[in-house]
Amino acid sequence: MSDNNQTPKSDGLSYDTKTLITVLTLIFVYPVGMVLMFVWMKWRVWVKLLIAFPLTLIFLAFFGAFAVGFLAVLNPRGQILKANCVKACGSANNTTCVQECLNKLTITPVQSE
Repeated sequence: MSDNNQTPKSDGLSYDTKTLITVLTLIFVYPVGMVLMFVWMKWRVWVKLLIAFPLTLIFLAFFGAFAVGFLAVLNPRGQILKANCVKACGSANNTTCVQECLNKLTITPVQSE
Protein backbone atom coordinates (compact mmCIF):
# COMPACT_ATOMS: atom_id res chain seq x y z
CA MET A 1 0.00 0.00 0.00
CA SER A 2 1.19 3.51 -0.70
CA ASP A 3 0.27 6.61 1.19
CA ASN A 4 -0.40 9.63 -1.03
CA ASN A 5 0.58 12.12 1.72
CA GLN A 6 4.23 11.09 1.84
CA THR A 7 6.95 11.91 -0.64
CA PRO A 8 8.72 9.10 -2.47
CA LYS A 9 11.51 7.45 -0.49
CA SER A 10 14.07 7.94 -3.27
CA ASP A 11 16.20 10.29 -1.17
CA GLY A 12 15.67 8.37 2.07
CA LEU A 13 13.97 11.18 4.00
CA SER A 14 10.30 11.34 4.85
CA TYR A 15 8.36 14.58 4.64
CA ASP A 16 8.23 14.75 8.46
CA THR A 17 12.03 14.46 8.65
CA LYS A 18 12.43 17.20 6.04
CA THR A 19 10.03 19.39 8.01
CA LEU A 20 11.99 18.87 11.22
CA ILE A 21 15.31 19.60 9.52
CA THR A 22 13.89 22.70 7.85
CA VAL A 23 12.42 24.10 11.07
CA LEU A 24 15.66 23.48 12.98
CA THR A 25 17.78 25.12 10.29
CA LEU A 26 15.37 28.06 10.18
CA ILE A 27 15.95 28.52 13.90
CA PHE A 28 19.70 27.92 14.07
CA VAL A 29 21.02 28.58 10.53
CA TYR A 30 18.46 30.95 8.99
CA PRO A 31 19.88 31.25 5.43
CA VAL A 32 20.20 27.48 5.03
CA GLY A 33 16.70 27.02 6.43
CA MET A 34 15.37 29.51 3.88
CA VAL A 35 16.84 27.52 1.00
CA LEU A 36 15.54 24.23 2.39
CA MET A 37 12.11 25.76 2.98
CA PHE A 38 11.77 26.89 -0.63
CA VAL A 39 13.27 23.71 -2.12
CA TRP A 40 11.87 20.92 0.08
CA MET A 41 8.68 22.13 1.67
CA LYS A 42 5.30 22.14 0.06
CA TRP A 43 4.00 24.84 2.38
CA ARG A 44 1.65 27.50 1.18
CA VAL A 45 3.28 30.46 -0.51
CA TRP A 46 2.04 32.98 2.08
CA VAL A 47 3.67 30.92 4.88
CA LYS A 48 7.01 30.91 3.05
CA LEU A 49 6.76 34.65 2.42
CA LEU A 50 5.87 35.33 6.05
CA ILE A 51 8.97 33.44 7.16
CA ALA A 52 11.12 35.12 4.49
CA PHE A 53 9.96 38.65 5.47
CA PRO A 54 12.44 39.17 8.37
CA LEU A 55 15.35 38.20 6.13
CA THR A 56 14.18 40.68 3.52
CA LEU A 57 14.03 43.44 6.15
CA ILE A 58 17.54 42.63 7.38
CA PHE A 59 18.81 42.58 3.80
CA LEU A 60 17.24 45.96 3.00
CA ALA A 61 18.50 47.50 6.25
CA PHE A 62 22.05 46.30 5.61
CA PHE A 63 22.17 47.57 2.04
CA GLY A 64 20.36 50.77 3.03
CA ALA A 65 23.10 51.50 5.55
CA PHE A 66 25.69 50.62 2.91
CA ALA A 67 24.04 53.04 0.46
CA VAL A 68 24.06 55.85 3.04
CA GLY A 69 27.76 55.24 3.65
CA PHE A 70 28.39 55.19 -0.07
CA LEU A 71 26.53 58.48 -0.53
CA ALA A 72 28.68 60.04 2.19
CA VAL A 73 31.72 59.09 0.12
CA LEU A 74 30.16 60.77 -2.90
CA ASN A 75 30.01 64.06 -0.96
CA PRO A 76 33.60 64.52 0.18
CA ARG A 77 33.32 68.32 0.47
CA GLY A 78 30.42 68.01 2.91
CA GLN A 79 32.29 65.46 4.98
CA ILE A 80 35.39 67.65 5.08
CA LEU A 81 33.30 70.64 6.20
CA LYS A 82 31.66 68.57 8.90
CA ALA A 83 35.03 67.24 10.09
CA ASN A 84 36.39 70.79 10.31
CA CYS A 85 33.35 71.87 12.35
CA VAL A 86 33.73 68.90 14.70
CA LYS A 87 37.40 69.78 15.13
CA ALA A 88 36.57 73.45 15.81
CA CYS A 89 33.87 72.51 18.33
CA GLY A 90 36.14 70.02 20.05
CA SER A 91 33.71 67.10 19.89
CA ALA A 92 30.99 65.56 17.73
CA ASN A 93 28.84 65.37 20.88
CA ASN A 94 28.42 69.14 20.82
CA THR A 95 25.75 68.94 18.13
CA THR A 96 24.52 72.52 18.43
CA CYS A 97 28.01 73.91 17.87
CA VAL A 98 28.59 71.60 14.90
CA GLN A 99 25.20 72.46 13.39
CA GLU A 100 25.80 76.22 13.79
CA CYS A 101 29.23 75.86 12.22
CA LEU A 102 27.80 73.94 9.26
CA ASN A 103 25.01 76.49 8.84
CA LYS A 104 27.56 79.35 8.72
CA LEU A 105 29.64 77.50 6.13
CA THR A 106 26.76 76.54 3.87
CA ILE A 107 24.82 79.84 4.06
CA THR A 108 27.78 81.99 3.10
CA PRO A 109 27.56 82.39 -0.70
CA VAL A 110 30.70 82.29 -2.77
CA GLN A 111 31.10 85.56 -4.67
CA SER A 112 32.33 85.37 -8.20
CA GLU A 113 33.67 88.29 -10.20
